[in-house]
Amino acid sequence: MSELISHFKLTTYPIVALVIFLIVFGAVCWRVFKPSLRADMDRNGSIPLSDD
Repeated sequence: MSELISHFKLTTYPIVALVIFLIVFGAVCWRVFKPSLRADMDRNGSIPLSDD
């Protein structure tokens, strides 16, 4: 394992981190703006305003 990591250049880690971040960010945006979940999002968004 250490031999594998030792062959990476120092610039490889930020690029890998950026790719992982972009994948996760895209997945979260897709989940938030998915049209089929609009009713659930509206219902959950009004929870803090309800008196129950």
